[in-house]
Amino acid sequence: IEIFLERLVPTFPETERVVIAGVSAGGFGSFLNFDPIARAFGGVRVDVIDDSGPPIPRKEGPAPSNGFGGVWQYVAPQGCADCGSIPKIFDYVRTLQPGSRYGLLTYQADTTIAPGFGYALDEFPAAIDAFETHIVGDPNAHTFVVENDYSSGEKAHVVMNEVPFEPQYMPWIVDMVSDDAQWGNHTLTP
Repeated sequence: IEIFLERLVPTFPETERVVIAGVSAGGFGSFLNFDPIARAFGGVRVDVIDDSGPPIPRKEGPAPSNGFGGVWQYVAPQGCADCGSIPKIFDYVRTLQPGSRYGLLTYQADTTIAPGFGYALDEFPAAIDAFETHIVGDPNAHTFVVENDYSSGEKAHVVMNEVPFEPQYMPWIVDMVSDDAQWGNHTLTP
């Protein structure tokens, strides 16, 4: 990201706002890279659209060695003494710009993320519910959750890959980036 920022920042010198978006691993990258992007652009407001990279704790065991600290070569934000987990990093970066907006799109039971974080599919909805409860006091952080029948065995990962859902999630994203006061948590029952 630092190499891209060396090119992007001079290309857009009058930037007043940045919107980061990512899906799956890129969803995690959207908020994990919040700090270097905000610093590179001189503290302008940075909003995050995170599709399927929920900042939830791992249920079982330590993070795999090839995870965000290994393969991703992730470096915690400057000044964050307790950024050893994805939820702690999320909480810290939300304090950096509380007026920025963060939107998570996710399946109620994500068939890729659930097992990767040690959850059975029937346990994952509780992890998403816990995250929604965790951010309830943050007026600038909301979720778009797609309910799914996780017992069917059908793959459910990356909401924005599903064209039939676009008429529901696009207005939610537009409300987010346009600072609409009505923007909030949304549940889609297909």
